[in-house]
Amino acid sequence: MIIASIDKFSLNEYPGKPCAAIFTQGCNYRCPFCYNNELIPLTTEKSIPESEVIEFLKSRYPRLDAVAITGGEPTIQEDLIDFLLKIKQLNYSIKLSTNGSNSAKLKEILDKKLIDYLQVDLKAPFHRYGELSGINHADITNIKQTISLAESSSIPHEFRTTFYRELLNDKDIEEIKSYVKNSSHIINDYIKVNY
Repeated sequence: MIIASIDKFSLNEYPGKPCAAIFTQGCNYRCPFCYNNELIPLTTEKSIPESEVIEFLKSRYPRLDAVAITGGEPTIQEDLIDFLLKIKQLNYSIKLSTNGSNSAKLKEILDKKLIDYLQVDLKAPFHRYGELSGINHADITNIKQTISLAESSSIPHEFRTTFYRELLNDKDIEEIKSYVKNSSHIINDYIKVNY
């Protein structure tokens, strides 16, 4: 794992649980509104050794009972699944934040029951995804499959959109909301808009 930083205590990253937040290095998107620009390059220059993070988590359980993994984009990490397994063996609840671009890896993670909470960042209406992800060839099929995987899973999940009025308007937000279906076993089946 290429880990850029760790927030050793957070009350914001995992709903209802104090957690450690792990920020992975590297992202496959280039969103013009990104607030974690320093996490975009896939570099190991200032990375924290995975073993150091695991030792920290061992020392904090059960005072902390959850870990949030965000980025960057965690699903581009080749050894993400092995990392999740190591954290699960420590009895932590795990939240994964993703841009939804790697539905195959997400399916494997869900099939192995490696996470307990899922957050999916939806960047834009589908017809504007290339523009607002900064990737002209953004694969909308992957995004659609990720939405479907989240909604058919048995774990709590939420969808989020970062709303910058210079780039998105109310009509865009309504269109993004239309992609999400209601489901009685999901605690957050709505678009949470970050202003």
